[in-house]
Amino acid sequence: MSSNRKVVIDNKTHDEGKKAEQVHKLLSLVDDIRRSKCGEAYTDDTYHMIKVKKSLAYILLRYF
Repeated sequence: MSSNRKVVIDNKTHDEGKKAEQVHKLLSLVDDIRRSKCGEAYTDDTYHMIKVKKSLAYILLRYF
């Protein structure tokens, strides 16, 4: 699932309005991702399962 979700944060700004807008954009993106996954959290177990699946796919494509 790659939909190029990005948020650029200016962490050097002193403009409180800009800071608030950046936080809002980031939290909105997090909410969108959570909704797209039906509320399922991306856990350490999820990460390791994806890593195993990628490794198996690599082995199958390379050797079979």
